[in-house]
Amino acid sequence: MVGSEIKTSQTTKSNVSNTSQQTNRPTVDEKVPLQKINILSADGRKVYQGGRQLSQYEVRQIMSNTNALQQYNIGISKNKRGNIWLWAGIGINALAFVDWGMGEDGSIVGGMILIGCGSLATGIIIKSNSKKYVENAVNLYNRGTSKTTGMEIKAGFTGNGIGLTFTF
Repeated sequence: MVGSEIKTSQTTKSNVSNTSQQTNRPTVDEKVPLQKINILSADGRKVYQGGRQLSQYEVRQIMSNTNALQQYNIGISKNKRGNIWLWAGIGINALAFVDWGMGEDGSIVGGMILIGCGSLATGIIIKSNSKKYVENAVNLYNRGTSKTTGMEIKAGFTGNGIGLTFTF
């Protein structure tokens, strides 16, 4: 193309986002402060806040100075005791089968198997009950952090007669 002129326009880059003018929202890599979200949820012995699983240390920090902390500590200690009973039962049963394989007397092996199975059953019961304590702790904490709306009137008997309580 002879004689045709091609015009080029020089574009300027516009700085759409200025880093000094960003909002104070947390990015994906930042952790959300624990105090911003008050509602906790429990799934067995695991506690979540805003969809993020919390460590035992974080849960104890959040629940400090509340009655829920006592329930949470009971649930965690019961879980640990249940683990001890479970592993003891597994160990006793394994030892019984090793002894049986080596030709040990049947009454000793039978007794060890009974003790091992009893220990396993005890561990399962203790571990299953520990979930209830953790869930109760979370419910107790959530009830304490929620704001009540309206007014509540309770009546009941006291040592000297009838009592009336107003909560608002």
